[in-house]
Amino acid sequence: MGAIDRRYQDERYKNWLSCVNGLRALRCLLRTFLEDQTQRFHRILVDRISTKSCVNNCEISKNVKPNELPSVCELCSKWSRELLANHKAQGSPIHWSNCNPQRWPEEKWEAAKVYMPGGHKTHVKFDDFDMAALINLMSRCTHFHRLIKASGLQKLIESVTEVRNKVMHSPDFTMSAGDLKKHLEKIKRLGRVLEPHAPEMKSLSEEIDKGTGEQSLEEFKEMELLMMEEKIGFISVSFSDMPGTHSEERSQQLIVLVDSLWSFMEQHQDLQQALSIQMTQLISLKEHKEQLMEALAKVQENQKRLNQNIKKIHQYKRTILDYQKLLEKKQEELGQRNTFAIRLAIVSILLGLIAFMLCFLAMFYY
Repeated sequence: MGAIDRRYQDERYKNWLSCVNGLRALRCLLRTFLEDQTQRFHRILVDRISTKSCVNNCEISKNVKPNELPSVCELCSKWSRELLANHKAQGSPIHWSNCNPQRWPEEKWEAAKVYMPGGHKTHVKFDDFDMAALINLMSRCTHFHRLIKASGLQKLIESVTEVRNKVMHSPDFTMSAGDLKKHLEKIKRLGRVLEPHAPEMKSLSEEIDKGTGEQSLEEFKEMELLMMEEKIGFISVSFSDMPGTHSEERSQQLIVLVDSLWSFMEQHQDLQQALSIQMTQLISLKEHKEQLMEALAKVQENQKRLNQNIKKIHQYKRTILDYQKLLEKKQEELGQRNTFAIRLAIVSILLGLIAFMLCFLAMFYY
């Protein structure tokens, strides 16, 4: 039995593919709705701010914490303040580095990227954005909450985000039948809420059910290739957002994702051949993973040194306090005769502590 035949008969693997297909169907049917509503939101912003274009070629090179604004010209500042005012930040980072602010007055998707995860700097049209980007746009932009006044909308969006994360972070590309049914129902439920504003959603259940029904081997192969492209694309976007934006835990998760996908592809030569372009991308991701592992090792080593030095500082402080008490006792015994010398000694010890701490900080940051 060939590799593709084994995959074709693996029900848990097919369940995983079906769930990815459900998310893909939702994304496809969101196109018209999001194109129209993003355009409408952008038009509202232009009317409030200005139709003028930035003449200073403003750029944003780093992320800014929630409720903070990037350093840009007066016109771009007006745009950033208005975009922030429509952002349901709730403590999550705002990825200003996604954006080219000078294009905010002209490009709707440039403004929409403020509400997306990082990694979309070069993306300029609907087809460039994955499901995570689009679902975050609806979740974080208040325009969609004003439009869709359904109770529990945020929870529905979060539930679909959870489905997407579980699917894309699955290390073995499998899913139980029970989880598949539960996850697809969450996707359908969001579709039903959106249906009054997006008539295309009427066909969502049918499209999802097509992916869970009986399939020929050729249909299976076609869906499998699409889903693997989706998986590799997801990891690629995640890595493009790496510099300084992920915790150690998140970085470890990405390392596991690359390793599991690489291991899976090594076992299936037919997929490697069919996805030759994506394999080149995956090889590049593997190289990035190695660099990330080196960076994490340095972070862990620095943390170890930091903890050791903090411990030394506490020990040194205790020693100084002991000496101070001893000197104060001597001062009492000697009276006022050597007060100046004793105080000078105390100052010298304190200066020694400060020098030690400065050396420690310089060593750590170096």
